[in-house]
Amino acid sequence: MSDYLNSYNIIWDTPSIHSGESMPCGGHDIGLNVWVERSPTCDGDLLFYIDRSGSFDENNQMLKLGRVRLQFDPNPFADGLPFRQTLKLRQGYVEIIAGNTDHAVQVDIWVEVARPIIHVEVHSKQPLTLTACYENWRLSERDIPYERRHPCASWVAYPDSVTTEPDHVLFANADPSRAGVLFYHRNRNERLVIDRLIKQQGLTSVKDEIPNTQRNRTFGGLLFGPNMRAVGTRDGHYGQTPYRAWMLRSQSPTTTHRLHVTLHTAQSETLEDWQSALNQLADNIGDLTSARTKTQTWWGEFWDRSHICLQPTRPNPNDKVWQVGRNYQLFRYMLGCNRAGEYPTKFNGGLFTYDPGFVKEEYLDESADFRLWGGGSHTAQNQRLVYWPMLKSGDFDLMSPQFKYYRRALPAAEARTRVYWGHEGCSFTEQLENFGLPLGWAWGWPNSPDPYHNRHPYFDATEQIAPWIRYLYVSQLEFALMILKYRQFTGSEISAYLPFIESSIRFFDVHNQWQHFVN
Repeated sequence: MSDYLNSYNIIWDTPSIHSGESMPCGGHDIGLNVWVERSPTCDGDLLFYIDRSGSFDENNQMLKLGRVRLQFDPNPFADGLPFRQTLKLRQGYVEIIAGNTDHAVQVDIWVEVARPIIHVEVHSKQPLTLTACYENWRLSERDIPYERRHPCASWVAYPDSVTTEPDHVLFANADPSRAGVLFYHRNRNERLVIDRLIKQQGLTSVKDEIPNTQRNRTFGGLLFGPNMRAVGTRDGHYGQTPYRAWMLRSQSPTTTHRLHVTLHTAQSETLEDWQSALNQLADNIGDLTSARTKTQTWWGEFWDRSHICLQPTRPNPNDKVWQVGRNYQLFRYMLGCNRAGEYPTKFNGGLFTYDPGFVKEEYLDESADFRLWGGGSHTAQNQRLVYWPMLKSGDFDLMSPQFKYYRRALPAAEARTRVYWGHEGCSFTEQLENFGLPLGWAWGWPNSPDPYHNRHPYFDATEQIAPWIRYLYVSQLEFALMILKYRQFTGSEISAYLPFIESSIRFFDVHNQWQHFVN
């Protein structure tokens, strides 16, 4: 019997015109948007965006870690040459085969499931030269326009300026046999949105009880490969976004090339501590055969847990019923790419957003960092729709990032309850920053030009000003129930989450009494 997944693999026989026609690829807690671009400004380059769970900046935006561009000489992706790009679901990777028979090139792009490492493997029948570029568009401070602050949702309706801070990018490794590009964003502790929200919401007295998920947060990585050398930088534009590229080139043409991107995210006390951990990962790439076998074994077991197949023996991309079955496989694959996430999969695109101008022209001047409904902030009624189905599909190991989200933020939700109402229990709001406080947008900013979010001094000092979510705390009960159902389905230990469950219930018991009998 043939593999039921084969008919669901996505196969393209022409290159893409921009990132809006990209293909998902990922693993561990990493998402890549992969595409070969042939457009008026590009004659066949292989590109991919890098995203990773937990890449939150000073404003709690969820930033891309950059873009990688691969160029080959001779170019197998030039106009008129055969081309095939395939997302191989069961194995969890993207395969690209292009070029004439005598000069065919195969490129495999995959991400380890056990470690945050991206691999690119190139095999060609004839020697070719590879140029690998790391591209970054956060080169200097950027003021975020008032009407474009949805990626950092707490700052929506804020009357003053908001700034995205720049990244750091440089060539690394003096050894010419392993030249690389080091890139990272390290949060500037004097610019953290958490500090502004603590003050905004009158919680300075319990500041030390609120988990600071932003302080010293550093995220980035190292792009390198055997026999690559640094050859300088160049500037360009993608869409309307200017960028700079740090270029590596193979020292001589060869039939085999390998590139690696090792990633590290941590709240390291010093930059040196963070870089030491990154270098240790890069120094221990090890045997790719073993890592790839482990990765493909995990994906195989992932697909064998459960099945939803609609008309699997009659694949027809024009049949809407069959399309539903195919889209289910693709959505589940993208969820599986965050199996080890520090944070849950965001409902609004997860790890796979791209340049928004290819969706709506009004956003053509925005980069791939842009997304609606925030980065580090989460909307509970939408997050639940991502995670409830995992109980039925058997994807239990994908659920822990969502559970840990509430466990991590519990001290903040309990501290604000004591400050505002003087009783026990946690009060998690519907829209929540990842450190456990309501969004600044929902709380309201003084002197905001938005009347729905303009917080005046006579408003109730314990509640959000946004009317549609002002008293909405019930989502914490739903996630508490989800954890209990997880226990029922799996028999797994949930003692680490019992304080959250008990505190969620206690809040409703005590708060209702406080409202009706005490207040």
